[in-house]
Amino acid sequence: MERSEKMTVYVYQIMIGDKKYDEVNAKGWDGVTWGSDYHNITWDPAKNDDIDGLIDRVVDHGLVQHTMTIDSDDLDEIFACGNGHGDLSKVTTHRDCKSISVGDIIVDTNTNLGHMVGMFGFIPVSVQKIKEMQCKVTTSLRMGEPA
Repeated sequence: MERSEKMTVYVYQIMIGDKKYDEVNAKGWDGVTWGSDYHNITWDPAKNDDIDGLIDRVVDHGLVQHTMTIDSDDLDEIFACGNGHGDLSKVTTHRDCKSISVGDIIVDTNTNLGHMVGMFGFIPVSVQKIKEMQCKVTTSLRMGEPA
């Protein structure tokens, strides 16, 4: 990630709420329209030939939420802080969240450069795709807003 004077990132996580869990429990993973996209992005997104299309689909399924803001200029530190390690004063959580995991998207707020967490390392996400995603996903900076 390009370094800037002070970098702040938004963390967009792939999240399933109670309604989605209820849907899976009632229909099974094969019975929900979003099941295969959820598995593709949370297991190994780099195996997908169309990362941009996969991002579009999980956003359209309502699976992407802005959960954290982290003050850092280093992807490895961002990953560590998002997993409860390092200087946690750099982390602001905006809603219930999990640790940063495969499929989550980290966005530099200064440049709009994005990186998806992969099985091994990070997968670049284009500025254009980030802008499209952010138009659809509410970025809330209010603490404690329900998911």
